[in-house]
Amino acid sequence: MPSGVEPITQASRTARLAPGAVPAGLFLVYAAVFVGLAAVSVVYLPRRVAELAPDDKLGLLALVTTASSLVVMLAQPIIGMLSDRTRGSLGRRLPWMIAGAVSAGVLLPSMGLAGGAIAIGLLWVGVELSLNVVLAPAAAATVDLVPERRRGLVAGVTGAGFLAGSALGASVVGGMMLSTALGLWTAAVLPLLGVAAFAVLTRARTPAPPSAARARVRAGFATAVRELSARPDFAWAFLSRALVTLAHSVLVTYLLYIAEDHLGLAADEADAFAGLLVAVILAASLPTLLLGGILSDRTGRRRGVVAATTLAMAASLIIPLTLRDASAMLVFAAVFGLAYGAYTSSAKALNTLVLSDGERRAGRDLGVLNIAAILPQVVAPGVAWLVVSATGGYGALFAVSLVLAALGAVAILRVRSVR
Repeated sequence: MPSGVEPITQASRTARLAPGAVPAGLFLVYAAVFVGLAAVSVVYLPRRVAELAPDDKLGLLALVTTASSLVVMLAQPIIGMLSDRTRGSLGRRLPWMIAGAVSAGVLLPSMGLAGGAIAIGLLWVGVELSLNVVLAPAAAATVDLVPERRRGLVAGVTGAGFLAGSALGASVVGGMMLSTALGLWTAAVLPLLGVAAFAVLTRARTPAPPSAARARVRAGFATAVRELSARPDFAWAFLSRALVTLAHSVLVTYLLYIAEDHLGLAADEADAFAGLLVAVILAASLPTLLLGGILSDRTGRRRGVVAATTLAMAASLIIPLTLRDASAMLVFAAVFGLAYGAYTSSAKALNTLVLSDGERRAGRDLGVLNIAAILPQVVAPGVAWLVVSATGGYGALFAVSLVLAALGAVAILRVRSVR
């Protein structure tokens, strides 16, 4: 490198940013995106499908949500890889975030004009893909802009953005979508505002790696699979995340049926109680999202924090296994939520430290890791159905979830390069 030319480093990119600028920008992006994702997936899409295809609503909704999840799962590593390679004055990540926000801004209002269930389903696949074009580069920007010692805190902040956006979308904006076009337009505009705020706060500082390293970034998807499969720590982190996500998803999928069939509540009571359980889990996880991330930053023992919180989730399942009543389920939801919040932020921070080539391929590697968060959600309904059908009850479902979470803790302890 010529004398007098300072290399581009993470420190030089963030040195002149205001304290808290990066966490604030990422919080706004995550909150804005998840308003739309939650509003449509929880409220608007199921209602519109039921109106347009009342006789086939269950099968059609399952088909649409499965298709969109598979598209996103396959697209995320590609989006991340493309953002790793992007060059320009706006850096690597921001052009893709802008493109995704603009695309979602066009497609979301179009859902209100769709006259058939198939059309609205296809539009939703496009919307979910577009919003993930925002999220995938945003996740990689964490590696670009956040020092390792603060990644637990930032993971907690982005988790808080997810919770805030999801709560606002499901409780307020989703209802607006059913009554007025303003709801869809609100969900369409918010990602654009979130990305704009991120650009202003971070000054779009996600440049490409130094030129001497650029050739090494030009690895294709097959190369990515080969490199990552040869990195044991990445593989163990991937497996752990998949197991814990599956442990969580098999329960959340059947919460309504657990309330109705396992606890014996009437249909209207079961509806309300299932919603209450979700609310308790989310409320309990919010404070520990930040505390878990901060603890992993302060102690530097990320692997230990992830393993401990995963085992705490497994232990919480002993409650519904041994006590079959509504009060016990509420206690379980609170304990599980506390552990899940701390797990989420500490695991996200750990995952940024097992990438194949640090920040140079962060988009690609985090996209591959995210498959471990999406695929279990796709297969969870089938797994839960098989367990309940084979055993004739929901007790075995709690046991399976407990075992999956415990195995997730064992897998993360196999990671050797992170304390």
